[in-house]
Amino acid sequence: MISEHLVNEETLVTFLVEVEKILNSRPITRVSSDLSDLEPLTPNHILLLRHNPCLAPSEFEDSDKFQARWKRVHILANEFWARWVKEYLPMLQERQKWLKQ
Repeated sequence: MISEHLVNEETLVTFLVEVEKILNSRPITRVSSDLSDLEPLTPNHILLLRHNPCLAPSEFEDSDKFQARWKRVHILANEFWARWVKEYLPMLQERQKWLKQ
């Protein structure tokens, strides 16, 4: 994921903060399909006393050098999320009973 892209230390730290946000936003209680129920508890509720810690990035000027870095971090975070959902989450749901012969 990161080995394909050369990133500086600041970009790497920003990426890791994005990953932290993704992981701490996952529910740790049952998610209800009923819209009138409370939202599920997440680590962010415990750590920050709110669900979503992210703020929308401010508008960038076309000449802003940080715009390209922000886009790169966003791409890396999206790649992380895609791999997290595809590779890690299914491992949590494996049923050993059906895998043994």
